[in-house]
Amino acid sequence: MISRTLDVAKPITTRAIHTLDERLSNEVVNGLMIYDFVVQARVVDELDNVLAQKSKQVAETKTIWLTQLLGERLYDIKVDISLSHTVSQGFGYLEVTIDNDNVYAPFYKRTLTIFITGFLRNLLLVMLFFVAFYWSVAKPLARITKEIKGISPDNINVKLIASDPNHQEDELGNLIGVANEYIRTVVNLLKELHEREQVISENEWHKRKIIDTVPHMIYARDQDGRFVFANLATASAYNTSVENIEQSTLKELHAEISVQQMRQFQASDMAVIKGKTDDIST
Repeated sequence: MISRTLDVAKPITTRAIHTLDERLSNEVVNGLMIYDFVVQARVVDELDNVLAQKSKQVAETKTIWLTQLLGERLYDIKVDISLSHTVSQGFGYLEVTIDNDNVYAPFYKRTLTIFITGFLRNLLLVMLFFVAFYWSVAKPLARITKEIKGISPDNINVKLIASDPNHQEDELGNLIGVANEYIRTVVNLLKELHEREQVISENEWHKRKIIDTVPHMIYARDQDGRFVFANLATASAYNTSVENIEQSTLKELHAEISVQQMRQFQASDMAVIKGKTDDIST
């Protein structure tokens, strides 16, 4: 841009110096000063007489620091003027002072525009990626997590996790399939456990009914003399209920009847616990 401008001004400057035409020289200088990057221009003849000169104040800009990092802000260009191409001796010159900050100004603007548009474009892409990730991965995964947390280990009627038609063949679909398989396994195990507990409960009930019909005392005590099991005949002998006797000790129930007999019973209990059945008194 600068070279083309000076190439255009050189023929006119040559004619102005050759004819010592100050008006034409001023036109050359005024034409150059139109450009923002020209801060001073002057036309000088071979005797160093200034035919025309003009300058303007260097404006302060926000990009001075960047221009100074790249090099000098102001620099002079001197174009020697000769009579013809065959005569190398000059008879004047055109001198122009260039402001690099204004030269680089279009580059700075383009760079800033590219940076801002690139940043906004990348920000938009990130937002679109975030929205796509949320709807395609995060939201379905949150739903799966919520349904898994809502499963109660004690509920055998738990529902399986609903499959998403949009994720039948991807990782989320595989996750749902594996989770449902585990849920089925746990539900089956819980059903078997409940059935076994029910069978055991029924067996206990039948055993209790059979033992309670026996007219003889049937009971079991631990090493502390506490009744852990007793039939109805045992409870009747102590004039209490089965529930109360299974929470009491031999000392609490039998001390008022006979302390000596109570001690004999305790000694027999310890002999049974230690496996010395020969020491049991009758």
